[in-house]
Amino acid sequence: MCTLIALHGVGGFTGTLVAANRDEFYARPTRPPERLAPGVVAGVDVSQGGTWLGAHASGLFVGLTNQRSFGGRDPSKKTRGAVVTDTLAPGSLREAVGVLQRLDAREYNGFNLLLGDGEKLMVAYARPEQREVELHDLAPGVHVLGNDRLLAPDFPKAARIAVEASAHAGEHAGRSLRQQLPALQALLASHRQPPLENVHAPAGSLFTAELVQALEATCIHTPHYGTVSSTLLAVSPRGVSEYWYADGAPCQTEFRPVAFDQLLLP
Repeated sequence: MCTLIALHGVGGFTGTLVAANRDEFYARPTRPPERLAPGVVAGVDVSQGGTWLGAHASGLFVGLTNQRSFGGRDPSKKTRGAVVTDTLAPGSLREAVGVLQRLDAREYNGFNLLLGDGEKLMVAYARPEQREVELHDLAPGVHVLGNDRLLAPDFPKAARIAVEASAHAGEHAGRSLRQQLPALQALLASHRQPPLENVHAPAGSLFTAELVQALEATCIHTPHYGTVSSTLLAVSPRGVSEYWYADGAPCQTEFRPVAFDQLLLP
């Protein structure tokens, strides 16, 4: 149930600030951001390959969320993390769009992407029942991508986070990512959940109302699954100005700067 927050062209920042939580099974191994390809730095999904969020030296970034499916995923499909790596590799948003336009979405379990270069921001939706990947431009503003389409009416978590992120943007206008870091960490570390009586488990699924309630938190904690890392990015048409990573739940783990330029060295 990953969460991608993009503050695009707001708060006095010319570019895009990205704040993201990765939610995964604790047993699935990962590595912190490293050089994955020429010009590309991203975390590594050790078990399946690829990544969930990364950036190119040009300022292009791509972030992935899996499309939720209460029926589980098809293990015969290609890994979705490779899509992020392949989309980042060309280094420009125009070429990244070309990669997605050539993709056959039927070969993957459903997924969603946020991608941009600091000047432009886009969202992409891939569903296994259709070949084409949907691509849409996004206006300046606050955008929260969870495990469904933007503004999906039955995904209240994203709507709630959007309200919180909009308030954050107004309160911290004109500040750098480093200056906003404590407040952004608090945003990502929120354990706020709806009352249990307002939560309904999907019909026919193995999800209980209590589990659905736990998954509504921005920072998730369950016995076997939860928020395992967080990322903060500041990108502009000039490139990546800041990259921070917390190798654990943001409520418990300090953000540390990623040595982006050093990692790009061969």
